[in-house]
Amino acid sequence: MANFGIDTRKSLGTVSLLIAYCGIIGAGAQGGAAGRLVKKMGEPKLIAASLFLAAIGITILPYLTNWWTLLAGLGIFSIGSSLTRPPVFGMISMLTPAHEQGATLGVAQGVGSLARIVGPLFAGSLFARKAWNAPLPYWICGVLCLLTAIVTIQYLTHVKPASSPPAG
Repeated sequence: MANFGIDTRKSLGTVSLLIAYCGIIGAGAQGGAAGRLVKKMGEPKLIAASLFLAAIGITILPYLTNWWTLLAGLGIFSIGSSLTRPPVFGMISMLTPAHEQGATLGVAQGVGSLARIVGPLFAGSLFARKAWNAPLPYWICGVLCLLTAIVTIQYLTHVKPASSPPAG
């Protein structure tokens, strides 16, 4: 917001429009492309590709200085982060035995909720420290996305679906 001279306390409408833009882009990616991309690429490759997109999108955000590049950067990040969730939960359901899927998916949802609480608090605390470099939270998030993509490619492309326990 500093790159655009936007005071979030005074320009709530602008911030709201940017959040809505990200939501619309993300919903379109998730609802329109995720299923087709899973069929074409498979879950592990889509997870890795989406994390690479998210890493690029989030890392460039602090350096964008005009509205068109900001919308492009937010779009890249929104698409990447939105395409990650469906294949992750698909893989969880495939890799978890049927009798454990509910608990495992519940834990995954809980961890995701916790991350959506802790992440902004962590990033906000870095912004509050004037001595820190403002892009640091973006870099940290980008590096985490990149590392997760690498781990996904190295480990998840070789796993086999879980088998269900014998009936009875």
